Amino acid sequence: MLSHGIKRRIIFVGSWVGHAPQTHNPAYCTSKAGLRMLMRYMAKDLAPDGILVNEVTPGNVDAGLCGQIFERIPSERDQSARVTSVGRNSAATDITFQVGHLCDPRNTHMTGTALVVDGGLSLLSYPKATEWK
Repeated sequence: MLSHGIKRRIIFVGSWVGHAPQTHNPAYCTSKAGLRMLMRYMAKDLAPDGILVNEVTPGNVDAGLCGQIFERIPSERDQSARVTSVGRNSAATDITFQVGHLCDPRNTHMTGTALVVDGGLSLLSYPKATEWK
């Protein structure tokens, strides 16, 4: 992008656990926090060249890894939705909509931002195992 003078967007897909840790998954939380710092560094470094860098941080999405867990253990889907402020898990379209927003050519002034798309999950402390039941 730099060598061709292309002014576009870079979007990282992180996780809400990059800023609200899960007690049972330190490696995943740490990797997502590291991704956040890489995004912020790149945003600062690339902004003068017209390249905007942001992150979308989903909560529990009923797709991908969480979706596989929900399929294997259906009760986890309901328990996850119950602790989410909006009362449901995210759909993949909730996330892709926000990625599209960040990539929109009219979005010319947002960089270095982590857009939290978790239905309010990170507003709460991550539930202890006993709270899931």
